[in-house]
Amino acid sequence: MIKRLTALLLFQMCVLFVWSADGDYTFEPTEKAPIITFADANVKAICVANWDTNGDGELDEDEAAAVTSLGSTSPFRENATISSFDEFRYFKGLKAIGLWAFMNCSQLKSIIIPDGVTTIGQKAFMGCSSLASLSIPGNVEEIDANAFRGCSGLKELRFEDSEAKLALNSSSGSQSFGECMIETLYIGRPLSHARTTPPFESQQQMSSVVISENVKSLPDYYFRACTALTSVSLPEGLTSIGKNAFERCSKLESITIPQSVTSLDIYAFDSCSLLSDCNIPEGVTSVSYGLFYHCNNLRKIVIPSSVTEIGDYAFACDNLVEVTIGNPTVPTAYTYSFTNRANATLYVPAGSKSAYEASSYWNEFKEIREIPNQGTVQDGDVNGDGKVDLSDAIMVTYYSLHVALTSFNETVADMNGDGKVDLSDAIIIIYKSLGVK
Repeated sequence: MIKRLTALLLFQMCVLFVWSADGDYTFEPTEKAPIITFADANVKAICVANWDTNGDGELDEDEAAAVTSLGSTSPFRENATISSFDEFRYFKGLKAIGLWAFMNCSQLKSIIIPDGVTTIGQKAFMGCSSLASLSIPGNVEEIDANAFRGCSGLKELRFEDSEAKLALNSSSGSQSFGECMIETLYIGRPLSHARTTPPFESQQQMSSVVISENVKSLPDYYFRACTALTSVSLPEGLTSIGKNAFERCSKLESITIPQSVTSLDIYAFDSCSLLSDCNIPEGVTSVSYGLFYHCNNLRKIVIPSSVTEIGDYAFACDNLVEVTIGNPTVPTAYTYSFTNRANATLYVPAGSKSAYEASSYWNEFKEIREIPNQGTVQDGDVNGDGKVDLSDAIMVTYYSLHVALTSFNETVADMNGDGKVDLSDAIIIIYKSLGVK
């Protein structure tokens, strides 16, 4: 009896024999992993029933971290009672969330995906219609088809910063986020996707997109037909925007393309029908075929000196009436590079007017005018007389009051760069004419 009691006591103490630094023998109690406190009793019951290996009626962090597989036989699949599973983050040994793992958990409002997960499989969260926001950890490299399809309550989606490339829709023709209602999107890592199904195509609710500096290239078709998109933040360091990337983003009125961008692929802004303000960075050498096709709200454009070729239909914009170009050497152009050139004024560098007048297509502009001292495109010289003075301020004032003017360079009048010409620009011109900085 004494031997049995002694053995039981030793077991309960859970002692560890350790050799200390000074050569003494010491005994230290084994530290037990912390018990996980669950916000949702239903989730706790499922976790305890499946992974409580020591039988204490709780799930500790070690027991959670020991789980390495969660897929088609997941105990959470089709469970319509669970509502919160932020404690999922303790499942640190999990590398993949597999097929159907949380499918049709229709009351699930919140979940934190473990940092170690690299793959989210097909239909893993399909039908989780109450999920309102989601953060995808930086180690996730692949999100498969239909993974979040039907998450109709999903409003905010974040892909956390990482150098790991994120591939969406990589295994079939269905969208990872089909039928979602994403409004705000943050992308913090390099991107790729299957050509046939752009991951965010036709997201009818998505109004805001922020892309981090880790992203150097925006893939083809990425935001095609996001008809509610009004705000896009692109990072300095981005070098290319893929073909049709913003095609049919019909509410996008303005976008600032970083100066680091050197490649704008075909149809990148096709049918952005409200787009009125968009810069082409210095460093772009070719304006691609159909780049601003059907951008009929685009009235003016500044083309930098680096551009040597302008593709067909690049500016097939019915209401384009002002083109300012910085290259004194006439770029190559084609029959439909500017479809409204007969109604538009072309502003060219000082001394290059005759070269443009002698060049096919360019000589079909309604009027060609030189801009003195080309290089400060928005320098306030709206009448083109080579100086900035009160006469320019008066013209800007008239223009802001919708008075018709026979000769007025709207581009160089926008002194504060806000995309419109108004009295604030006239005031800046007055200060400039007086030498006030």
